[in-house]
Amino acid sequence: MNPKLIGHVADALIKLSQMGVQVFISTHSYFVQQSFNLFAEYQNKGNDKIDIQFMSLYRDQESGQLHCEIAKELSEITQNAIMEEFDAICDREQELI
Repeated sequence: MNPKLIGHVADALIKLSQMGVQVFISTHSYFVQQSFNLFAEYQNKGNDKIDIQFMSLYRDQESGQLHCEIAKELSEITQNAIMEEFDAICDREQELI
């Protein structure tokens, strides 16, 4: 998805949710994740407040078992492959500078 359109799509999905439509989004996109995170942290207030939950599925490296983390705030998710890769890219960039 074009990153310039992600905010518009997120806004449309949030409006649908505010009208009572249940929305489930699965993504590997940093920009999609952050669009909903910004809404959850700063705009999700008042009468139109919607129940946003962030979820991370991951496999435990030692046991091989599949786990699921669920939180109301993205910062509470400890196993976030999107953020881990974003940080790794930033670290590689810093090494090149």
